[in-house]
Amino acid sequence: MGSERTGSDALARDLSRILPSSQVLSGQAARRAYDCDAYTIDRSPPACVVLPRTTDDVQQVVQYCLRSEVPFTPRGAGTGLSGGALPAQGGVVISTKKMTAILDVDVGNRRLHAQAGAVNKRISDAVAKHGLHFAPDPSSQTVATLGGNIAENSGGPHTLKYGVTSQHVLALTLIDCGREARTRQPRARRAGVRLGGVDRRFGGDTRDRH
Repeated sequence: MGSERTGSDALARDLSRILPSSQVLSGQAARRAYDCDAYTIDRSPPACVVLPRTTDDVQQVVQYCLRSEVPFTPRGAGTGLSGGALPAQGGVVISTKKMTAILDVDVGNRRLHAQAGAVNKRISDAVAKHGLHFAPDPSSQTVATLGGNIAENSGGPHTLKYGVTSQHVLALTLIDCGREARTRQPRARRAGVRLGGVDRRFGGDTRDRH
């Protein structure tokens, strides 16, 4: 336990040179809070948790982890039941808790541009006045995030008609194995899906623009 605590503190110190110390959590309570997703039977405490605000923040953390051979696990709201957010023991959780901005709503093209931590319900609320909604609606939609939806290919009742998350993604920005931030578009992807029984199309773009 002592060596584990020492390793966690050292990792937190290194990461605090990249992000403000308020965005690096290594206390026991934080590690406990992030040691599983909604499937609480399996737990694996991370060494520490980081709360980036931008794609550049994420890129710097990933670069550090790859350079230092430290495992890392991205995390949305942790509402999944598949263990997708289960961290590697001794690794870093990269939480999108502070990456919640909806950056742009393009009603004419039925497109939305948001950060990975934007919440499903908030996305639908932001476009409701235009007669649109974000079709993936898991039961956890009041807290589930866009990035988590993409990672888990989330569904919900509306997806029986409109399709699961992967059918709504127009483009996303990721950090590749070369530690670079790159924007990618799914192959043969048209702009969105049908919504609300009318021919209205609306897609999600998880790129972080700042």
